[in-house]
Amino acid sequence: MNILLFENNQTADLYPITLTRPAFDILCGGTTLYKLLAQHFNTKQFIFKVRDYLTGLVAQEFGRQNIKSDRWLFLDGSVIPQASNIVRLVKAAAKGKSFLVKTDQQVVAALVDLATYKLTSTKLANLKLEQIQPFLLSLRLPVLKLSLPRFNQVWEVVVANKNILGDNLKHLSRGYRQLQRGVFVGQKVKIESNVVFDVSQGPIVIGNESVISSLAVLRGPLYIGQKCLVKSLAELKESSCIGDVCRLGGEIEASIMQGYANKQHYGYLGHAYVGSWVNLGAGTTNSDLKNTYGEIKINGRSTGQQFMGCIIGDYSKSAIGTLIYTGKIIGVNGLLYGTIKNNVPSFTNAASKLIACPLTVAWKMQQAMFKRRQVKVTLSARRLLQFVYKLTTRERQQAAVEVGKLVI
Repeated sequence: MNILLFENNQTADLYPITLTRPAFDILCGGTTLYKLLAQHFNTKQFIFKVRDYLTGLVAQEFGRQNIKSDRWLFLDGSVIPQASNIVRLVKAAAKGKSFLVKTDQQVVAALVDLATYKLTSTKLANLKLEQIQPFLLSLRLPVLKLSLPRFNQVWEVVVANKNILGDNLKHLSRGYRQLQRGVFVGQKVKIESNVVFDVSQGPIVIGNESVISSLAVLRGPLYIGQKCLVKSLAELKESSCIGDVCRLGGEIEASIMQGYANKQHYGYLGHAYVGSWVNLGAGTTNSDLKNTYGEIKINGRSTGQQFMGCIIGDYSKSAIGTLIYTGKIIGVNGLLYGTIKNNVPSFTNAASKLIACPLTVAWKMQQAMFKRRQVKVTLSARRLLQFVYKLTTRERQQAAVEVGKLVI
């Protein structure tokens, strides 16, 4: 079976998370949609339909399209990666009959048999992104009742993670060694002495080659990816989801760290999303509860949540002692100093004034970060940074970001 993952026309509502990645690569519930599909369908036959500027990155990260079958599964890349829903999708596809699945009146999935509808693989592979929904509707496929909720707003990533992590860990723990009741570890995991595991609310899964230092406290449901370092006295609370190669300290609660991110000093991170290659300086703390105990809004829209922290895009940094108010959005390559009371546009120094961060400076920082983690700097990564800088120009203009010298 060929799996065609496509982006919908609401991708911008998930910025800044999707400024630098396709929606099917959002970490949530200990995994991504792409990883879940590859695992449960046991296939590498993927075709990707994404925004033009992401095609090079996607080809590099996930491989080029691989077409071998006459049966095609179309799936919206914004579908929330809940393992139990994907298992049900696998069972439906295994029956071999074509179907269509809608969520919020939009097509989110469809199984198409080429012979039944007299189609060719070439026609399907050549569909443009904007043609996919109309094409699938034109086939008049039988509608299948299947729950496949998707991300519609950026804060829903944090909410969904809290809702699905416990369920997903039951699937993700398979193949891991059970260290003690409810604690599952991969290969070459090092657990130092006097580590506290609390699985009263859910299991804990720790990926290969991660290190948990003495006197750390881990509370499930909790997912820690590969090659992570949890430092002494860290407390990782329930519903936290940590991607690969992260360094962790202080207090973290109900938050996502996409991967290759650092929060290794004291400070609180709660009900938040942190992108890749982010570094949070010592003492950085975000608020996730208003003084009024009221509902938190993001970008003027109600989240329906009493607890909601910040959303931080890739490559952003915070100086020591940074404080971030509830529900704030930090764009890609946002550089934070002091108290952050408002959203910070991408490529912006947020200090006493909002001052633009030049692309040349951002590129130098990215090279330095990649070198520290022994990651190769590619042409695709550089082009991505350049395009996102141009794409977010209007964002900086609307926020009256100045061009000039940074003053702390």
